[in-house]
Amino acid sequence: MALVFTWGCGHAAGVGRRGAAPSLEAVSLREALERRATTRCFRPGSPLSDETLRQILWAAEGTNRGGRDESRRTSPCSFRERTITLYLATREGVFLHEPAAGTLRKVADRDARTGSSRLLRDRRAPVVLWMVGDVETLRSAASRAGYRLDPAQTMAVLWADAAVIAENVHLACAALGVGAGIIADLDADWIRDTLGLDRAHVPVLAMALGMPAATDGDAAAMECPQDATEGP
Repeated sequence: MALVFTWGCGHAAGVGRRGAAPSLEAVSLREALERRATTRCFRPGSPLSDETLRQILWAAEGTNRGGRDESRRTSPCSFRERTITLYLATREGVFLHEPAAGTLRKVADRDARTGSSRLLRDRRAPVVLWMVGDVETLRSAASRAGYRLDPAQTMAVLWADAAVIAENVHLACAALGVGAGIIADLDADWIRDTLGLDRAHVPVLAMALGMPAATDGDAAAMECPQDATEGP
């Protein structure tokens, strides 16, 4: 399945421009499930290749089942409406993922990887994936379907939609030998300011991505948190 994958403004720093990458096709679903784990500390100087990122983002919310139909994605959504937008934070800036075209478009010049959560400050992840929900779009979609969502229900739906994307990312990373970890403690105002978004856009989840610290000794040498290499 071909997917055009280009960088809207050069290459994202911390992402390798060349080099062969493992393929999702080489690993079964069972194998990916057996390998899936949480990574809490990453090896510096070990970038992810463009092809690896392309496959991860395709698993997250790529188009499938033929054509470029926006509704045909690798992850499901509530009320038949896409309300979660993905942003990739790297050393060179923040990039908006455009799933139908399979492209990344630069939307911020700052290195925003660690500022979005205190939990990211000591993980040394080369790439951070933000999942931002659109409250107004979700409520409109629910209304068309005959539902009126209160604030708690709205957030529950956004959490559910982001969670299934996160699991797709986890499985893709497991298949590709990439470390991944979900971050829920986010500075929403800081992320909105970085992206120039209003309060109707809610940062729901983030994921730290990169090559995991190979051993506990590596983690200790990098002054990572205890038990940083693998978790639930």
